[in-house]
Amino acid sequence: MLAPMFVTIGAVQFLGEKSCRPLGTSCPSNGFHSEAQIRQSAGGFSGKIIYVAPSGSGNGQKGSPFGSLFDAFAAAKSKEIIALAPGTY
Repeated sequence: MLAPMFVTIGAVQFLGEKSCRPLGTSCPSNGFHSEAQIRQSAGGFSGKIIYVAPSGSGNGQKGSPFGSLFDAFAAAKSKEIIALAPGTY
């Protein structure tokens, strides 16, 4: 039986590793990374970026993000990027 693993928020521990390590980068205070950082993380896709935040109720723009993943998935087309702000969805 494996011993339980306790992982802190923002970290990950993979099977066989003795300790946690950071997962991604810290979230910016405004909720989203820059467009360049998002595109780099998404493998350089040049499609539209759709923004989602738990408190959103807008149209998917950075200044007016969707409030649900469902809305973002419904709006997304092939090779578009969905950027998530931190929070509980």
